[in-house]
Amino acid sequence: MPLIQRLLIFLVSWLYFFAAEAQSPGAPVLTFGEDGIARLAVAEGKWAQIIPRRGGGYLGLMTGDHETRLIALTADGIPDVSWASEGQLQLPSRAACRLMTAAPDGGVYIGGTITSSTGKDLMVLHLLPEGTLDPDFGQGGMTAIAIPGQTEGVMLETDDEGRIWVAGHTFERDWESRNFMMTRLMPDGRPDPDFGQKGVAIIDIGKYDLCRAAAADPRGGWILAGTTRTGSFSEVCILRVSARGQLDKTFGQGGYVRLDPGLEHNFCEALALQRDGMIYLMGHTKRQKGPAGVDWMLVRLRPDGVPDPTFGQEGMVFWDLGGVDYACGLTIQPDGYLVLAGTSNQRLRLLRTDTQGQPDPAYGIDGWVSSEVQLQTAGCMRLADESLMVWGATTGHPLVAQFRGNPSLPGVYDLLQAADTAAATRIHLRLCAGIRLRVSLTTPPAPGPGARMAPAAWERHIVFVHDTYGRMDWIWTDQHRVMMYHNGHYTHTAEGITWPRPAQLPDSVWVGEARN
Repeated sequence: MPLIQRLLIFLVSWLYFFAAEAQSPGAPVLTFGEDGIARLAVAEGKWAQIIPRRGGGYLGLMTGDHETRLIALTADGIPDVSWASEGQLQLPSRAACRLMTAAPDGGVYIGGTITSSTGKDLMVLHLLPEGTLDPDFGQGGMTAIAIPGQTEGVMLETDDEGRIWVAGHTFERDWESRNFMMTRLMPDGRPDPDFGQKGVAIIDIGKYDLCRAAAADPRGGWILAGTTRTGSFSEVCILRVSARGQLDKTFGQGGYVRLDPGLEHNFCEALALQRDGMIYLMGHTKRQKGPAGVDWMLVRLRPDGVPDPTFGQEGMVFWDLGGVDYACGLTIQPDGYLVLAGTSNQRLRLLRTDTQGQPDPAYGIDGWVSSEVQLQTAGCMRLADESLMVWGATTGHPLVAQFRGNPSLPGVYDLLQAADTAAATRIHLRLCAGIRLRVSLTTPPAPGPGARMAPAAWERHIVFVHDTYGRMDWIWTDQHRVMMYHNGHYTHTAEGITWPRPAQLPDSVWVGEARN
């Protein structure tokens, strides 16, 4: 073979391999910022929170020593100067803002604290889509909830009725007397009198109670997670608050659960709930003596608060990353796999695990993504395209990074939403270029025009065909019988067909084996 032809083949193969690696789950999204990382050219500050913005792009809440600003970013991670004043909006200087969530009208709610004569009160602002304060919300766009002492919020969310929820902690005398706190506001900013005491619920578990995360429970109410103390060291604490603001005594032991897996302090930093009510907690704990003995920790609880004995060791899995390992964030994919974010010696680390807490070899390198970027992580979120966004600060400057998730194909999420996750079968699929797709599917119904799939557990082979029009066709095979589906709807059945080996299939075909 001529040398020039060999070089050409080598070049094409290298480009093909590079393209596949660039699109692999866990790889940086090269179109975001500079090689997947967007740094903001400001004097000082860090991202406190980032959320998707209606119409595309993102809205970030940036905090500094002397001011708090909202900054609009494009989908590529650069400032969007078309929003507000050159893409930025400075918030009232007397308000210390740390929380943000989308409002039903396309604007945002921003939460934090404001100094009053009795201490630091909880505060919520409502900004309209154009960035101005909503005059019909609270008093001139702001509501202050007077709770005696010092109050801090860690979670701000809305529900389907437009009500606003804030979770955090408060203390009146000293840190030892600190308690868990939750408040509910009406859509116009007034405290909801049907929740707790005049809209506020304060729950005392132990000493030094500290709330770090909260999430809506699919069964109603909220799950709060953080730490508490009975002795010298912190324990992980999880509690359930009812929709009326009462401690749910059916959860755990008297409404809460304490976990003390480490030698010294234990910390919970993130919380995520599955649709079936299973609870995941991510944190870090001191498991060895010495400065580098802090490790990642992942906990799974059943909906009643009892640690799941089928997960890890008595419901817990630990990872020693080789340094001082701090947890930051946790997300659950539609297939039930988890992505964890944090740092090791201040370097960003990501991990994707299966439903049993084992690293997923299809993600990064053996389940891990390591970055040499020095980062003080503040949070992360899973985007609509399954990529992961992580934000915080590096050497005093705000930084946000984006990493690829599973490739998304039209039709997959419709199938996921229709699936019963308790009975769905998990399927590993591989594209010829090396890209993996993981989805949950269910068995097909009896043949009939337009029939939908029904949940069940089975072991079969699946073939996906993604046609040039962006639609999703898939085929379910049972021995030599083939049922054809288009966008989840049954079309026809063929008999006596034998499919070729995966290596013989064209590049546009996805092949995988279903496993219970």
